[in-house]
Formats: sequence, structure tokens, C-alpha cells
Amino acid sequence: MRPGSAFLTDLNRDVAALARIRVTTIWTPFDLMILPPTSSTHLPGPSARFNVLLHPLMLRDRRVLKLVHSILTEPGP
Repeated sequence: MRPGSAFLTDLNRDVAALARIRVTTIWTPFDLMILPPTSSTHLPGPSARFNVLLHPLMLRDRRVLKLVHSILTEPGP
């Protein structure tokens, strides 16, 4: 997900397709992998901030997991 990476270049080839995908950003201001951490919030759609100390710990935080579960199980449009 680095700027200019092959992955992001490929995603940008069909930006219109991304408009059909609902994106929820889940981020922490203490992230040392995504710099600056606030760059995670530049996507369209809802954003959820959690004060988790490290990026990898987001995968274990109960509040984050509860939100992910809620998003994945809610009915689609």
C-alpha cells in the first residue's frame, strides 16, 4: 500500500469500480506502519478511530473485532 506501489497502481486502473464498494476505515493514531496515521482517513466512507498502541494489535482489540463483525454481518443495500 505504499504510494506508487504496483498494488495501488492496479487499483487505480478502474477507480469507477471502487465506487461500488463500501469502505470503512479503521485506524489508530499510534500507528507506526501507516505514516502519517491520519492518511488512513482520506478514503470516502465511515472512519473509526481506536486508540490501540500498535498496528498489529488492531487485529486483537475486541472493540475493533466487534466493529468488523458488525460491518461484515449487516445486510447489504
